[in-house]
Amino acid sequence: MRQTNKNKKGFTLVEVMLALAIMMITVGAFYGLIISVQQAHVDVYNYNDAADYASLNAQAIENVVLSSDYIGSNGGAAVRTLSSDGNILCVNGSPAFAMATSQITKNGVLMDRYRLVVHFTVVDSETVDYTVEVYNNLDDHLDASVSGSVWLPHSNDDGATLTYSAGISTTTLTVSSK
Repeated sequence: MRQTNKNKKGFTLVEVMLALAIMMITVGAFYGLIISVQQAHVDVYNYNDAADYASLNAQAIENVVLSSDYIGSNGGAAVRTLSSDGNILCVNGSPAFAMATSQITKNGVLMDRYRLVVHFTVVDSETVDYTVEVYNNLDDHLDASVSGSVWLPHSNDDGATLTYSAGISTTTLTVSSK
C-alpha cells in the first residue's frame, strides 16, 4: 500500500494557472498603457510640428506685407503676390522660404506631410486678415490653424493697395506699392 504525505508544500495546478492568468492580464494592461502613452506623445509632437509650420508661414505673410512698400525701384509700382499652391507659401511664384517639408508614404506614394491652405481677407485698403491652416495629408485632418492681421505701413501716404483673388486651388493676395 502506498502512503501519502499530507505535509508536502507546493502549488496545485489550478493555483499556478490562476497566477499565470493574473500575470497575463497585468502585463496586457501595462502594455496597453505604454502604447497609449506613446501614441499621445506622437500626437503632441505632430501638433507642435504643424503649429510651428503654420506660425512660420504666418510670419512669412507678415514679413512680405510689411516690407512691400520698400521694394519699389525707379519710382515704379512694386508688386508682391502671395499665394498658396496647396503645399507651400509662394511670393511672386517662388517659395517664401527654402524649407524641406517632411514627407510621408500614403498608399505607396511619397507625398508632403502637410497641405497648406491660406485664406486672405482684405479688411480695408491698408489691412489684411489671414488664416493659415495646416492639414495632415495622411488623414486630411486639420492639425493647426493660425490667424492674424497685418497692416500695410504708409498705405495712405504712397497709394499702396491690397487686392485678393481666389482660384480653384490657389489663394492670391497682391500688395502693390506706388
